[in-house]
Parts: sequence; structure tokens; C-alpha cells
Amino acid sequence: MVKWKPNWLFFNLFASLSELAHKLWRKARLKHRV
Repeated sequence: MVKWKPNWLFFNLFASLSELAHKLWRKARLKHRV
């Protein structure tokens, strides 16, 4: 359990960062398009 928890925390953090990066990328793409 102790070994599994940090893994889940890291995955959660990575998912959060990925979502944020995707949102920023979409914003930049839209800005570049217009």
C-alpha cells in the first residue's frame, strides 16, 4: 500500500499536468490560427 500510494499520486499529478498542457496548447493553437 505504501509503495502503491506514491505511484497513484504521481499519476494523478501527471494527469493534471497533461490536462493543463493540453488546454494551454489548444489556447495557443487557436491564438495562432486567428
